[in-house]
Amino acid sequence: MQSDVGLTTVDNSNVYTNISVIQLRHVIESILDQNLIEVKQKHHLINIFGLVINRSYFCLNGALFRQKEGLAMGAPSSPKMINELSEINP
Repeated sequence: MQSDVGLTTVDNSNVYTNISVIQLRHVIESILDQNLIEVKQKHHLINIFGLVINRSYFCLNGALFRQKEGLAMGAPSSPKMINELSEINP
């Protein structure tokens, strides 16, 4: 390996749970504003966003838990939301 080349690794195991839902909501609102979404439609989309984010449940050893922070790792919407957030806040 050359002396001017380095190797870096990144641990993404907490990327979903460390996402600020409040910051993500602001990003979603900004995207809706930029796309000139009508106020009523924007309100409905933000409500749907809230349902998706605040209704993350998982089962562990037979007990049911609600995830209180971040995004659910298994949710199909989580990677898309992370991508939107990273485009605005690299």
